[in-house]
Amino acid sequence: MIRWMFRGVATLVLLLLIAVALLLMQPGPNRFKQLQLADFYLFSPTKQLALAQHYWTRNSADYSPVLAEKWFVRAAKNGEAEAHYQLAHLYYIFPKISGLAWEANVAMATDELESAANSGMLKAQNELADILFKHDNKADKIRGLDFLARAAEQQDIKAMMRLGQLYCTDHDILNHELGRRYLQQAAAAGDKRAPLMLATLYRQGSCGAADMEQYNHWIEKAAADGIAEAQLQLAKLYLDGNGRAKDQVQAAVWFYRSQQADGLYQLGRLLQQDESLFAKVKAEVSAGFLAEQDYADSIVSCFYQATEQGHPKAAFAFGVLNLRHKDKELAMQAFQIAKDAGYPKYAAELGDEQAKQDLQTIKANGLLAFFGLQG
Repeated sequence: MIRWMFRGVATLVLLLLIAVALLLMQPGPNRFKQLQLADFYLFSPTKQLALAQHYWTRNSADYSPVLAEKWFVRAAKNGEAEAHYQLAHLYYIFPKISGLAWEANVAMATDELESAANSGMLKAQNELADILFKHDNKADKIRGLDFLARAAEQQDIKAMMRLGQLYCTDHDILNHELGRRYLQQAAAAGDKRAPLMLATLYRQGSCGAADMEQYNHWIEKAAADGIAEAQLQLAKLYLDGNGRAKDQVQAAVWFYRSQQADGLYQLGRLLQQDESLFAKVKAEVSAGFLAEQDYADSIVSCFYQATEQGHPKAAFAFGVLNLRHKDKELAMQAFQIAKDAGYPKYAAELGDEQAKQDLQTIKANGLLAFFGLQG
């Protein structure tokens, strides 16, 4: 009797050891087909997901959407959120794989994506919101907002930005206060697009009432973050004294920092008008041509770099500089760029004062025929 009991216990221990060994084994590249046949092996949803992803890998010799679906379904039933997410994509890519009608298959895909989103998966929440907003009806948009809000609660900047834009622009769900709040959250979280967007909204009054004080605050923040468009706007605010005292030095500094075509052109003009400005601006910058070159060469660099970006006014100014330095060939190349853009003819017709002065320069240098103008 004792001997039979001993044999029974030994058998149970042996079976337990075999089971533990099987569970601890990691499926190697050559074992996936074996594991497919040995369904009992995969009790772990993590392993089920790994097997599904193996079959879902396009460059795998074992690539099989059918088998991938089989194991994604099992992993999803066992609570693996990534399996729900991958199933959604599988059903979108292979709408006939389930054997159901196309509409039913798309509904299955959306359900799987929603399961992943409900588990807290950020990418699923954002993707599902995109799909719901494409339906273009208020009910689905409200559902989409809910998933974006969940993503924003997890500090997802993309969701914050999207919520801000939607609440400010989508007429089905307009809420200016919430729109501004989400954009401010995105800015606080470090998104560099948000301050410029907020500045634009406050300047235009396109998400609530216009507020120039708030515009000035956010354009400064965007400029400090290195956003070139904001730096250009801030420079013009200093130049015009709009919302702040006029300050040509700060205007020149921000024009230079923007490295935008119009900023460099404006900087070149400011330096031409006031040579004493050069030393003051040079003291404010630490890198680039302005920090390395003298007064005359810096003006040339301003107009040349703006010309390289296709700025017609700068091209004309660069041409004039080369005429003065007796380099007619280079001057005519620059003038050609201006001429091709219709400058200064059309700008002068629209009342641009600089263009009118440039027309006089054309006459004085006998270039009327080149520019296709009459005296």
